[in-house]
Amino acid sequence: MFEKIMKMTVCSVAIAALTASAFNPNEVDREKMLTGTNHYEPMFNDGSRIIMLKECSMTQMTGIIVKTPHDQVIIFDGGNLVDTDNLIDWVRLINGGKVSAWFLTHPHNDHYGVLQKILTEKPDALEIPFVAHDFPPMEWCEGSSDKELLEIQPILDKSGIRQVRITKGMKWTYDGVTVTALNQFISEPKRSINDVSIVFKVELGGKTFMVTGDVHEITSDRLIEEYGDALKCDIVQVSHHGQNGAPKRFYEKVNPEMALWPTPYWLWENSTDGKHLGNFIYKTNYTKCWFQEIGCKRHYITMGHDVVIE
Repeated sequence: MFEKIMKMTVCSVAIAALTASAFNPNEVDREKMLTGTNHYEPMFNDGSRIIMLKECSMTQMTGIIVKTPHDQVIIFDGGNLVDTDNLIDWVRLINGGKVSAWFLTHPHNDHYGVLQKILTEKPDALEIPFVAHDFPPMEWCEGSSDKELLEIQPILDKSGIRQVRITKGMKWTYDGVTVTALNQFISEPKRSINDVSIVFKVELGGKTFMVTGDVHEITSDRLIEEYGDALKCDIVQVSHHGQNGAPKRFYEKVNPEMALWPTPYWLWENSTDGKHLGNFIYKTNYTKCWFQEIGCKRHYITMGHDVVIE
């Protein structure tokens, strides 16, 4: 286990520390991570894995692979265009390149870019039976600064890949791993594309894992109202790359013991240059405060590294 204490300015008035662990790809290879040769505190009792993919550039992204006990692959989002080869390499390593299900939380290119590149440039790279999403209708985005739906929807349509429209409560089960969609697109009130993210609850290896995409306050509050304490999960993907996403009250209901941060170094440290820490506009430090106050003690942050939870 590779440990380091991350020190950061907390809410602009104090200093605190979070323990963050991540694999260094220069020290540990993928095959050893998957077989458990190198591991930290195990989470799952059946050989399942969560692989939170690294950002292969300086840009934030979210890409998550869930490996089932018998090597089926479930993908959530994927990342930017530049992150494509890393995801493909992982899927080929796990089972030769077969995807059981691909879920998209929302239509932003730092989440769907990998799928876009596969469909347009590498259609034979992976076997993908379907893509599940619940994107807003095109007209809902008119007049919005969020134009990326206008890019990905035609690509999906032209590719001919089967598209499954997600509705609240839909369930998928693969090799003992169950994925449940907790919400679906609702047109009102008008809000950012981030806040139409579909939130998923994944049951695997005796634990629960929540995939949040980039969900913001309006949808978070709707989920709190609908599910209350049933939002509780053992592991949570921190929304919107760790800042300006879900509010503290949402994470209080989830009450995780482990947080997965799809967060590059500069965003984790709220820095424009990676040297002058805490000098930028992002709210990552507030989110760190919340998790400390909630009592979540296990934090795994990408910062340019693939993170494997076993």
